[in-house]
Amino acid sequence: MEKSILKKDGLFAVISDVYQFSKGFFKENKDKLVKVGITLGIVVICLGFYLINKVNTNKKSLIVFAQADQNYLAGNIQDAVLQYEKLVETYPSSKYNALALYRAGNCYYVAGRYDKALECYNKSLTKSPDRLTKSYVLEGIGFVEEEKGNMDSAIDFYRKASKIKNMEYRNGEISINIARCFEKSGKQNEAIDTYREIAQRYPKSLWATKAQVKLPK
Repeated sequence: MEKSILKKDGLFAVISDVYQFSKGFFKENKDKLVKVGITLGIVVICLGFYLINKVNTNKKSLIVFAQADQNYLAGNIQDAVLQYEKLVETYPSSKYNALALYRAGNCYYVAGRYDKALECYNKSLTKSPDRLTKSYVLEGIGFVEEEKGNMDSAIDFYRKASKIKNMEYRNGEISINIARCFEKSGKQNEAIDTYREIAQRYPKSLWATKAQVKLPK
């Protein structure tokens, strides 16, 4: 019985000490603690407003993006590119900016405005695109370089596109681009080797069918 009482008395003593320490600490640092509390409150409120604003920004920008995509898919390139660029300008923090700039680059590419396409693709890379978008952007730059006749540069960008993590499933398609550039630059041996590799590595794919056509009989 005495041991039980001693244990309780010891516990009460600890609680009392903690209480007295906390009381004294709060009394001595009251002003500082109030300031810290106010600061934390302001931070929480600002963070809340930031998150709400971010959600609203993404919702509003998604509407513009969807409208631009409708024009893009319908072949209304001029209207589409204006909407993609409006999205980026109006909602600079939107999570859709990287993809919007990629699509804008495609619009300019189709219109033959390769410098503007390149400008959009490069801007897209600065907007932290996801891996799939980044792979397509790098491929887009490769297309521009190819159209300009810069085959070595085009091959370099195609290879960069094929090395994006978890994008290996695109390698057959991208390898066709590389083989085509070898052909255009007169490097027939490299072109044939690339086509043969495509046919062997992706035997049941569309890219293998295209590669087989290019191989000597």
